[in-house]
Amino acid sequence: MKQLQNNPELIHSAIEEVLRYNGPVEFSTSRWARENLEFKGKSFARGDLVIIALNSANHDPNRFDDPEIFDITRQKSQHLAFGTGIHLCLGAPLARLEGEIAIMSLLKRYPQIKLKVDKNELEWRPGMLVRGVKEIPLSL
Repeated sequence: MKQLQNNPELIHSAIEEVLRYNGPVEFSTSRWARENLEFKGKSFARGDLVIIALNSANHDPNRFDDPEIFDITRQKSQHLAFGTGIHLCLGAPLARLEGEIAIMSLLKRYPQIKLKVDKNELEWRPGMLVRGVKEIPLSL
């Protein structure tokens, strides 16, 4: 938080790191294998259900240096938080912009903002598709 307050130009990379590190979509929607294939020793038959763990892919050490480190200075984060290719979320640019505006507005208006509870006490909403906490108790 202090790093972003001192360097507001990092907001773009900070948003991308938030999306990579703990993105809003945990799993892809359902897909089916178009053909028989093998992936990392696992066989899939044509028609098998395939679900991709997007957050797992966003922590792949073959794709990201030190993937378990949250680093808002990380450059060119090609994460899958909003999908990719023809499955890229149409609302991704708007969501990024809203995130930038919301976070920078909060930090400017409430520079001492902090969680009222330990982060481990936050309760996550149930579900396989969209991730999020039920509430974020803050001290302003």
